[in-house]
Amino acid sequence: MDHRARFALADLCIAASALFGYVIVVFRDSLVPAHYSFDAGTIQRLGRSGLEVFGDASYGRVATIYRTLGVIDDRLFVGLVQYTAFLLTVGLVYLRYRDRSRPPSLVVGPVGALALIFGAVYMGTFSKDVFVLPVVLVALTVRATVPGRLLAASAMIVYGAMFREYWFLVAALYFVFGLESFIRANWRRKLVVTAISVVVVSVVFGIYYGVAPDSLRATANAGRLDLGHAESAITSYVGGPEPFAGAVNNLLAFLFLLIPLPLILKGSIHYLLVGPLLAALWCRALVLQGATSAPRVTDGAGREPDQVRHSMAVLFAFVVVQSLFEPDYGSAVRHLTPLLPLALVLLLQTRRVESPPRPRSHLLTRKGVAVNAQR
Repeated sequence: MDHRARFALADLCIAASALFGYVIVVFRDSLVPAHYSFDAGTIQRLGRSGLEVFGDASYGRVATIYRTLGVIDDRLFVGLVQYTAFLLTVGLVYLRYRDRSRPPSLVVGPVGALALIFGAVYMGTFSKDVFVLPVVLVALTVRATVPGRLLAASAMIVYGAMFREYWFLVAALYFVFGLESFIRANWRRKLVVTAISVVVVSVVFGIYYGVAPDSLRATANAGRLDLGHAESAITSYVGGPEPFAGAVNNLLAFLFLLIPLPLILKGSIHYLLVGPLLAALWCRALVLQGATSAPRVTDGAGREPDQVRHSMAVLFAFVVVQSLFEPDYGSAVRHLTPLLPLALVLLLQTRRVESPPRPRSHLLTRKGVAVNAQR
């Protein structure tokens, strides 16, 4: 498939999904299963009543924002505005980072389409996830300098303080995965470093709180499995002494979030479409910007784009934290959806590569004799 055909395919996928997203928002009650709107219904009820959910004040804060804006009774208007904001973010990323001089990856169009459809489902109504978009916009605009990274981390901390406290940990890991040594590592080292991070964070969590490291997931799934309400639940895989068994379970959850094999093996059309695309996304993130002996991403001036650094750091920090608490793959996808513009940055940038220059001279050893060969 030549350049034009690939771009036409990507353009068609994204344009068609953008329009279909509006159809999903407008006809949500008919097209989207009711359980996808549970959080939205909770937010709207709290906004109307002024009450809070026991044990989770974030719903009340989100409801207060919608009520203060005077839109708590206008779900369609809210959905259209929020989906349009997400669509513009995805569209700007696609137009900004695509390179017409090289063919795009074949997964760019499908992943862009998937992002827009998920955006319509999860952010086309009252949602906590839409408030992650400011974090994404900061990551897409600031430079990879110390002030820029502090600003990006500050945005994560603000979101964590208001809505989801686990973003404090995401902000901390963002600095770890933003280090030059990680960004420039090959895929094996990236995988090892992130896997070790999962184990270390799990063990520290278990020891500090005196619970199993996977207890958050187990608590969230308690009762749901018996009632059949968690078809895509992430279950415990091994048992044993804690915190080591829980750390192993979190590590396996992390690997299956990267390559959602249990999801694919369920065999439904939905999972067979979503699973491979998520696997392709994370595989691209792992292989992007390998060691100096491999091709590396540049912006045409011999520098790695700042947004590639931010995107990679945020995504890997987030998936490590996800491995500790996500109760099921559906929730994992919902929480990942507002970050998919960052994933699209990585997918588009994988086509801009620069091979390291070959040395002008090297030593050839033949029969124990070193010969200087000029090239």
